[in-house]
Amino acid sequence: MQFPNASLGIKKIFIANIFGVVFTFLTIPIIIAAVAFNAAADEGALLNINDTAITGTAIVFFICGFIITVLAVVSCILNLVGAAKASKDEPSFRSALVAVVIALVAILVSSIFSLPAISNQFISTIATSVSDIANLCFTLYIIQGICNLAKQLSNDVMARRGITIFKIILASVLLKMLTQMAAVFFVDNTTAALIFVCLRVVANLLDMVQFIMFIVYLGKAKKMLHT
Repeated sequence: MQFPNASLGIKKIFIANIFGVVFTFLTIPIIIAAVAFNAAADEGALLNINDTAITGTAIVFFICGFIITVLAVVSCILNLVGAAKASKDEPSFRSALVAVVIALVAILVSSIFSLPAISNQFISTIATSVSDIANLCFTLYIIQGICNLAKQLSNDVMARRGITIFKIILASVLLKMLTQMAAVFFVDNTTAALIFVCLRVVANLLDMVQFIMFIVYLGKAKKMLHT
Protein backbone atom coordinates (compact mmCIF):
# COMPACT_ATOMS: atom_id res chain seq x y z
CA MET A 1 0.00 0.00 0.00
CA GLN A 2 1.70 3.18 -1.26
CA PHE A 3 -0.45 5.76 0.54
CA PRO A 4 -1.67 4.15 3.81
CA ASN A 5 -2.67 7.44 5.47
CA ALA A 6 -4.70 8.60 2.49
CA SER A 7 -6.32 5.15 2.26
CA LEU A 8 -7.48 5.29 5.87
CA GLY A 9 -8.53 8.94 5.58
CA ILE A 10 -10.59 8.41 2.43
CA LYS A 11 -12.27 5.42 4.06
CA LYS A 12 -13.43 7.62 6.96
CA ILE A 13 -14.66 10.35 4.58
CA PHE A 14 -16.52 7.70 2.56
CA ILE A 15 -18.29 6.46 5.72
CA ALA A 16 -19.10 10.08 6.66
CA ASN A 17 -20.84 10.59 3.32
CA ILE A 18 -22.80 7.35 3.70
CA PHE A 19 -24.03 8.69 7.04
CA GLY A 20 -24.95 11.86 5.17
CA VAL A 21 -27.16 9.85 2.82
CA VAL A 22 -28.84 8.15 5.79
CA PHE A 23 -29.70 11.35 7.67
CA THR A 24 -30.89 12.94 4.42
CA PHE A 25 -33.42 10.14 4.00
CA LEU A 26 -34.41 10.42 7.66
CA THR A 27 -35.55 13.99 7.04
CA ILE A 28 -38.32 12.62 4.78
CA PRO A 29 -40.62 11.33 7.59
CA ILE A 30 -40.07 14.60 9.47
CA ILE A 31 -41.14 16.62 6.43
CA ILE A 32 -44.15 14.37 5.80
CA ALA A 33 -45.23 14.58 9.45
CA ALA A 34 -44.79 18.37 9.48
CA VAL A 35 -46.80 18.84 6.27
CA ALA A 36 -49.59 16.56 7.51
CA PHE A 37 -49.69 18.34 10.88
CA ASN A 38 -49.82 21.80 9.27
CA ALA A 39 -52.51 20.69 6.81
CA ALA A 40 -54.61 19.40 9.67
CA ALA A 41 -54.10 22.65 11.56
CA ASP A 42 -55.15 24.74 8.54
CA GLU A 43 -58.33 22.71 8.14
CA GLY A 44 -59.13 22.86 11.84
CA ALA A 45 -58.83 19.09 12.06
CA LEU A 46 -56.46 19.13 15.02
CA LEU A 47 -59.42 19.23 17.37
CA ASN A 48 -60.49 15.83 16.04
CA ILE A 49 -57.05 14.24 16.38
CA ASN A 50 -56.63 12.17 19.51
CA ASP A 51 -53.73 12.43 21.92
CA THR A 52 -52.24 9.17 20.67
CA ALA A 53 -51.82 10.52 17.13
CA ILE A 54 -50.24 13.74 18.39
CA THR A 55 -47.92 11.79 20.68
CA GLY A 56 -46.98 9.49 17.80
CA THR A 57 -46.12 12.46 15.61
CA ALA A 58 -44.01 13.96 18.39
CA ILE A 59 -42.17 10.65 18.83
CA VAL A 60 -41.39 10.51 15.07
CA PHE A 61 -40.00 14.05 15.23
CA PHE A 62 -37.90 13.28 18.30
CA ILE A 63 -36.46 9.92 17.15
CA CYS A 64 -35.64 11.06 13.62
CA GLY A 65 -34.29 14.38 14.88
CA PHE A 66 -32.09 12.65 17.46
CA ILE A 67 -30.69 10.15 14.94
CA ILE A 68 -30.07 12.91 12.39
CA THR A 69 -28.20 14.97 15.00
CA VAL A 70 -26.03 12.01 16.07
CA LEU A 71 -25.24 11.04 12.46
CA ALA A 72 -24.45 14.65 11.56
CA VAL A 73 -22.01 14.97 14.48
CA VAL A 74 -20.35 11.62 13.70
CA SER A 75 -20.16 12.54 10.01
CA CYS A 76 -18.42 15.84 10.82
CA ILE A 77 -15.93 14.09 13.11
CA LEU A 78 -15.16 11.45 10.47
CA ASN A 79 -14.61 14.14 7.82
CA LEU A 80 -12.29 16.00 10.17
CA VAL A 81 -10.28 12.93 11.19
CA GLY A 82 -10.25 11.57 7.64
CA ALA A 83 -8.92 14.78 6.11
CA ALA A 84 -6.29 15.08 8.87
CA LYS A 85 -5.11 11.52 8.26
CA ALA A 86 -5.08 11.81 4.47
CA SER A 87 -3.21 15.13 4.60
CA LYS A 88 -0.07 13.21 5.62
CA ASP A 89 0.14 11.76 2.10
CA GLU A 90 -1.24 14.58 -0.08
CA PRO A 91 -1.23 18.41 0.46
CA SER A 92 -4.70 18.90 -1.07
CA PHE A 93 -6.22 17.05 1.88
CA ARG A 94 -4.58 19.59 4.19
CA SER A 95 -6.61 22.30 2.43
CA ALA A 96 -9.69 20.10 2.83
CA LEU A 97 -8.96 19.89 6.55
CA VAL A 98 -8.85 23.69 6.83
CA ALA A 99 -12.13 23.91 4.89
CA VAL A 100 -13.96 21.43 7.13
CA VAL A 101 -12.72 23.23 10.28
CA ILE A 102 -14.03 26.54 8.90
CA ALA A 103 -17.35 24.87 8.06
CA LEU A 104 -17.70 23.49 11.59
CA VAL A 105 -16.88 26.84 13.21
CA ALA A 106 -19.27 28.67 10.87
CA ILE A 107 -22.17 26.29 11.53
CA LEU A 108 -21.53 26.59 15.27
CA VAL A 109 -21.69 30.39 15.01
CA SER A 110 -24.87 30.11 12.95
CA SER A 111 -26.46 27.86 15.57
CA ILE A 112 -25.48 30.18 18.42
CA PHE A 113 -26.94 33.25 16.74
CA SER A 114 -30.12 31.33 15.93
CA LEU A 115 -30.89 30.94 19.64
CA PRO A 116 -33.81 33.11 20.83
CA ALA A 117 -31.73 34.74 23.59
CA ILE A 118 -29.09 36.17 21.21
CA SER A 119 -30.86 35.87 17.87
CA ASN A 120 -29.18 37.73 15.01
CA GLN A 121 -30.52 36.69 11.61
CA PHE A 122 -27.85 38.59 9.65
CA ILE A 123 -24.88 36.92 11.40
CA SER A 124 -26.61 33.53 11.31
CA THR A 125 -27.23 33.82 7.55
CA ILE A 126 -23.65 34.94 6.84
CA ALA A 127 -22.25 32.09 8.94
CA THR A 128 -24.46 29.57 7.14
CA SER A 129 -23.24 30.88 3.76
CA VAL A 130 -19.62 30.59 4.93
CA SER A 131 -20.32 27.01 6.02
CA ASP A 132 -21.84 26.15 2.62
CA ILE A 133 -18.83 27.60 0.78
CA ALA A 134 -16.38 25.80 3.09
CA ASN A 135 -18.20 22.49 2.56
CA LEU A 136 -18.02 23.03 -1.19
CA CYS A 137 -14.28 23.70 -0.94
CA PHE A 138 -13.89 20.59 1.21
CA THR A 139 -15.49 18.44 -1.49
CA LEU A 140 -13.41 20.02 -4.27
CA TYR A 141 -10.15 19.62 -2.34
CA ILE A 142 -10.95 15.97 -1.62
CA ILE A 143 -11.53 15.36 -5.32
CA GLN A 144 -8.33 17.21 -6.18
CA GLY A 145 -6.38 15.13 -3.66
CA ILE A 146 -7.72 11.87 -5.06
CA CYS A 147 -6.93 13.02 -8.60
CA ASN A 148 -3.34 13.81 -7.59
CA LEU A 149 -2.93 10.39 -5.97
CA ALA A 150 -4.48 8.70 -9.02
CA LYS A 151 -1.93 10.42 -11.27
CA GLN A 152 0.91 9.24 -9.03
CA LEU A 153 -0.48 5.72 -9.29
CA SER A 154 -0.85 6.11 -13.10
CA ASN A 155 -4.62 5.60 -12.80
CA ASP A 156 -5.81 7.88 -15.60
CA VAL A 157 -9.41 6.67 -15.34
CA MET A 158 -9.77 7.86 -11.75
CA ALA A 159 -8.02 11.14 -12.56
CA ARG A 160 -10.39 11.86 -15.47
CA ARG A 161 -13.44 10.85 -13.45
CA GLY A 162 -12.45 13.25 -10.70
CA ILE A 163 -12.13 16.12 -13.19
CA THR A 164 -15.60 15.28 -14.56
CA ILE A 165 -17.18 15.40 -11.07
CA PHE A 166 -15.29 18.64 -10.39
CA LYS A 167 -16.86 20.22 -13.51
CA ILE A 168 -20.36 18.98 -12.63
CA ILE A 169 -20.11 20.50 -9.15
CA LEU A 170 -18.98 23.86 -10.58
CA ALA A 171 -21.82 23.76 -13.14
CA SER A 172 -24.31 23.11 -10.33
CA VAL A 173 -22.95 26.06 -8.32
CA LEU A 174 -23.14 28.33 -11.38
CA LEU A 175 -26.75 27.33 -12.04
CA LYS A 176 -27.69 28.03 -8.43
CA MET A 177 -26.17 31.50 -8.72
CA LEU A 178 -28.15 32.11 -11.91
CA THR A 179 -31.41 31.01 -10.27
CA GLN A 180 -30.78 33.35 -7.34
CA MET A 181 -30.14 36.24 -9.76
CA ALA A 182 -33.30 35.38 -11.70
CA ALA A 183 -35.33 35.32 -8.49
CA VAL A 184 -34.07 38.78 -7.46
CA PHE A 185 -34.08 40.69 -10.75
CA PHE A 186 -36.89 39.09 -12.74
CA VAL A 187 -39.46 38.27 -10.09
CA ASP A 188 -42.36 39.90 -12.00
CA ASN A 189 -41.45 38.52 -15.42
CA THR A 190 -43.36 35.35 -16.40
CA THR A 191 -40.77 34.18 -18.90
CA ALA A 192 -37.95 34.76 -16.45
CA ALA A 193 -39.92 32.90 -13.77
CA LEU A 194 -40.23 29.92 -16.10
CA ILE A 195 -36.49 30.03 -16.82
CA PHE A 196 -35.90 30.26 -13.07
CA VAL A 197 -37.92 27.10 -12.45
CA CYS A 198 -36.14 25.21 -15.24
CA LEU A 199 -32.71 26.26 -13.99
CA ARG A 200 -33.63 25.29 -10.44
CA VAL A 201 -34.77 21.83 -11.57
CA VAL A 202 -31.59 21.30 -13.58
CA ALA A 203 -29.45 22.54 -10.66
CA ASN A 204 -31.19 20.15 -8.25
CA LEU A 205 -30.72 17.26 -10.67
CA LEU A 206 -27.02 18.13 -11.02
CA ASP A 207 -26.78 18.24 -7.23
CA MET A 208 -28.17 14.72 -6.98
CA VAL A 209 -25.91 13.45 -9.78
CA GLN A 210 -22.74 14.98 -8.36
CA PHE A 211 -23.57 13.78 -4.84
CA ILE A 212 -24.02 10.19 -6.03
CA MET A 213 -20.95 10.40 -8.28
CA PHE A 214 -18.86 11.80 -5.41
CA ILE A 215 -19.80 8.93 -3.06
CA VAL A 216 -19.11 6.36 -5.78
CA TYR A 217 -15.81 8.12 -6.51
CA LEU A 218 -14.83 7.94 -2.84
CA GLY A 219 -15.62 4.23 -2.85
CA LYS A 220 -13.46 3.63 -5.92
CA ALA A 221 -10.67 5.78 -4.46
CA LYS A 222 -10.81 3.68 -1.29
CA LYS A 223 -10.30 0.53 -3.36
CA MET A 224 -7.58 2.16 -5.49
CA LEU A 225 -5.56 3.16 -2.44
CA HIS A 226 -6.10 -0.13 -0.65
CA THR A 227 -4.40 -2.18 -3.37
